[in-house]
This record gives sequence, structure tokens and C-alpha cells, in this order.
Amino acid sequence: MLTAVYLMLAGALVTLLGAALGFFDSETTGDDTILVNWVVTSIFQAGLWIWMALANQAGRNWARITGTAFFGTYALLSVIGLVLIAVFDIPVSVVGMVVSVVTLGIGLGAVIALWHPNSTRHFAPGPPADGRIYLLHPPQS
Repeated sequence: MLTAVYLMLAGALVTLLGAALGFFDSETTGDDTILVNWVVTSIFQAGLWIWMALANQAGRNWARITGTAFFGTYALLSVIGLVLIAVFDIPVSVVGMVVSVVTLGIGLGAVIALWHPNSTRHFAPGPPADGRIYLLHPPQS
């Protein structure tokens, strides 16, 4: 379980490093709009990485499902982006491509770690403290 959390934190770090490297990338420094968009998007993505890491560390099953959906969406958009780049011969930033591929690998590793059988018991609800069985949720005290 901790492996997934560490991978998610690494994903946030790689995302922010990619944004920082974007300042020095000759392919993006000419257009301020692209650079600002890249930085803002990277900060948002890093926030999602950190949010999912903290929620999964807390054992929230919804976070495991949400993190998996985020990865699936990112993977699908990456494939669509690659197809569009190939079909329309769109110039791309080498830094952006490297960051995307590394981020995709980190996300895949995190999803595999989240759904590993050893992680599943971290997300399993424990028995109620008073020994009774509740249909939905135990009452709040």
C-alpha cells in the first residue's frame, strides 16, 4: 500500500519537475500561453496526485477507485494525443513527451500497487467497535 502512496507522491514530483523544465525548453519558451497553460495544468495534476496519495493512505476505497479512473483517463488521453500528433504532424516538446511517458509509468505502477491483494486488506472495512452489524454505516457518536 505504501508503494502506491510513494509512487503517487513521485508522480506529483515528476509533474512539477516537468513544469519547471518547461521554462527552459526551447520549444515552449516562445509562446507564453502554452507555458502558462502547462504550468497551471501541472500544478493541478500535482494536486490530484497528492490528494489521491493522502486519501489512499487513509484507506478510502473511493480514492482507490477514483485514482484508477484518473489513470485510465490519463492513459486514454495520452493515446489520443499520440494519434493526433502522428496524424496531423504536430510539433511536440521532448520534455513534455518524456514527462508524459514517465508519469504514465508511475501511474500504472501506482494502480497495480493499489489493487494488489496485500493492499486490498488496507481498504477493507473493519468490524464495528461495539460488535453489532449495521446495514449502512455505524451511528456517529
